[in-house]
Amino acid sequence: MVSDAEVWEEHLVLYREADVLYREGKIKLALKYFRRALNLAPADVDTLWALGNCYGELRKPRKAELFFRRARAYARLDQRGDLLYNIGNALFDQGCLRAALQLYARVPRSANSFLLAQRNYRAAIRKLTKISSAA
Repeated sequence: MVSDAEVWEEHLVLYREADVLYREGKIKLALKYFRRALNLAPADVDTLWALGNCYGELRKPRKAELFFRRARAYARLDQRGDLLYNIGNALFDQGCLRAALQLYARVPRSANSFLLAQRNYRAAIRKLTKISSAA
């Protein structure tokens, strides 16, 4: 029988391999390794987050949103703001601008992505204004 520690070690090996592939721009291959890592640790925030990033890079914002939301369910309090930003980006990419605005507005000042969220909030406002003007 395999111990929890051994399963976690295998998860880490797969995660690290996937991370290297992601950084090299081999997103589809990284996705495969991150998925294998997730099978070993289904509640691992970093793996869920990484899968969201992969799907975002592959221009699959609905899947990205799903994984970011799953990651947020398990995330520490200090990670949740950055995940709100990522979910907001996935919604923005889906054209759900009002929903994205709501999430960008909720990103706390303490989050690493606070300034980016503020920038994207302004971009969403501009895009909504443009859409309203065209109608």
